[in-house]
Amino acid sequence: MGFYNTVYCDYPLPDSYAEDYGFQTKDLDCGSKKYWISEEGELLLEDDSDNDEDSEDVYSVVPFHGVLSMYTRIFRVIHDPPVAVVLDDEETTLVQSEYLEYRMTFTHGQVERVERSKHWYSWSFLDATGCYTSTSSVSDDELERLLAIELEKPDNRRIVIEHEEEPEPVPVPPSYTIAISLRNFWTRSKSCALTASSKNMKVRGNGKVF
Repeated sequence: MGFYNTVYCDYPLPDSYAEDYGFQTKDLDCGSKKYWISEEGELLLEDDSDNDEDSEDVYSVVPFHGVLSMYTRIFRVIHDPPVAVVLDDEETTLVQSEYLEYRMTFTHGQVERVERSKHWYSWSFLDATGCYTSTSSVSDDELERLLAIELEKPDNRRIVIEHEEEPEPVPVPPSYTIAISLRNFWTRSKSCALTASSKNMKVRGNGKVF
């Protein structure tokens, strides 16, 4: 994923619930810094030079001028009771993943406009360690089909996704390139007469050219 900065937003967003989550951005200097967008729309940079945990946070205004893209992913368990998914022999919980991306236009460090640029939903899996993962072992359509079956049950909802072994690669026979040197060409084509000029070249004779 590379380096990015974290942005927290108190400024009103098109989706108010998204204000409770942190965002990532690569449009500022990617130095793993923390930025805040205040209720008034000011872009603030947190001063991380003081390592004293008891000291108050210090912020400075960033005179950013341009478009800032920031994105986040929100995970939710939307089924009650939750749907268990056995993924590659590991017990996980099915969660909904919501991707949100906003474009915020700044003029000298002040928000002028905000718009949602990307928004979609997908499925993820919450494992025992609290990490969210995805899988390519099952298509979205197949997962939706299995989920519809489990949702008919009042409880004990459980989907088992078998890991498909990749087929053994079919060996490809080696290809051979036969190169005939110019000397061999002349040797095997003694019966050919070759005439050349500055404009064209012709081969004539009753012998075969290999």
